[in-house]
Amino acid sequence: AVVSTQSTGKQATQPAVKKNTKSKEFWIKLFTTSSGVRVVFSDEVLGPFKTKEEVVKAVNEKVEEIENDYGIDIPEEDFLEDRRDKPPARGKLLVIKNDREQYHFQISTKKPKIFDGNDSDTCPF
Repeated sequence: AVVSTQSTGKQATQPAVKKNTKSKEFWIKLFTTSSGVRVVFSDEVLGPFKTKEEVVKAVNEKVEEIENDYGIDIPEEDFLEDRRDKPPARGKLLVIKNDREQYHFQISTKKPKIFDGNDSDTCPF
């Protein structure tokens, strides 16, 4: 008897390895509310960033810029929501309240759309 050493022709099934051609990017969207109402044209996008550490560094720099630009010192108790120690991939990262102003920093993995007055599709109202 001749024993065949050839394979049966079936390919070994391996889980499909999804090649991520684009490395993960993180973006920050910053907007301001005043007395609970969103300030028109306050939207700003920062990014892209390669790591969450870079995001946190950029947020810290932006907070310092806000303090310097407005001549204010934001005390620790004004940080209403602060997830900078363990940043999520999406959602709220930091909310700061100072007087009637609130500064909202949101993190995402896609470039956020902002309302710049030119595109009615992105109007938040």
